[in-house]
Amino acid sequence: MPAPEVLFDLGLTLHPEHDPSAQDHAATLAVRLGYAEVWLPAGGEYGWPQPGRLDALGAAVGSARVGLVVTGEAAGVAAALRSGHGGGALLEIEGASDDLVDAVGGAAAWRERVRLPTFDPAAAGTVVAAGSRAAVLDGVRAAVADRAAAGMPRDRHQVVAAVPVSIGRTYSEADARARRDPRLSGEHDPRKGGLFGTHEQAQTQALDLAAAGVDVVRVTVADEVDVADLLAQVRSLVVGATPILHARRT
Repeated sequence: MPAPEVLFDLGLTLHPEHDPSAQDHAATLAVRLGYAEVWLPAGGEYGWPQPGRLDALGAAVGSARVGLVVTGEAAGVAAALRSGHGGGALLEIEGASDDLVDAVGGAAAWRERVRLPTFDPAAAGTVVAAGSRAAVLDGVRAAVADRAAAGMPRDRHQVVAAVPVSIGRTYSEADARARRDPRLSGEHDPRKGGLFGTHEQAQTQALDLAAAGVDVVRVTVADEVDVADLLAQVRSLVVGATPILHARRT
C-alpha cells in the first residue's frame, strides 16, 4: 500500500528487447527514484528468462519486488512454471486454472504472487489494462468495488493499472516520443489510454487514477536514451505536491 505522501506505488515494465545490462540499468534507476516494482515480459513471443536472470535482476533492485508479465498458452505457462522459470517472482498471468494454481505452488503461493486481469479473491491482485483512459478508470473502479464487496483490505489484494507513458516538456515532445517507440501504438497508445502530454496533463491523469482507487500503476515508458529523465518525470507525478492536490480533490 502506498505511503500517505505518495499518490500510488509505481512499477516499471522493462523493455523486452533490451539486453540484461540495459534492463538492470533501467531497473536500478527506477528503484533509486522510489519505484516499488520492476516487471519483465516473459513467455509467448518473449521467451522465458535465462537461468539466473531473475536472481541478477533481484540483486539489482534490492528491496523492490520483481515480477513477470506472462503471456502464452496456459498449458505452456504451467509447464514453464513447474520447470522453475518463474522463480519466486510476482506473476501477472492472463487467466486462472487449477493447473496454473498447482504450477505456481498451490493456493498460498497464488494468493501471494499472482495478479490477474479479472478480479479473483484468491489471487494477489487485479491488473487493469485498456485502450482508453475511461476504460482504465472504469476497470479500476470495478476492481476496487469487487475487493470491497469481498471484504478484502488493500494490502491483501492490489488493484493495478498497466499504462503506457510518454511525457514531454511540451505536448509535441510527448507525441514525438510516443511515435518513436513501436510498443506505444494501437491499444498501447499513451495518447488514448495512458499518462501522456505535458507534466500538468499527465498529473491530471494520475490524479484521476488515484481518485478511482488504484494502488499501483505499472508503466511502460517511451524507449529513449535518457531513461532516467523519463522515470523521474513519472515519479514526480506521485510525490511532492500531487498527493496534496489529491487530498483537496477528494
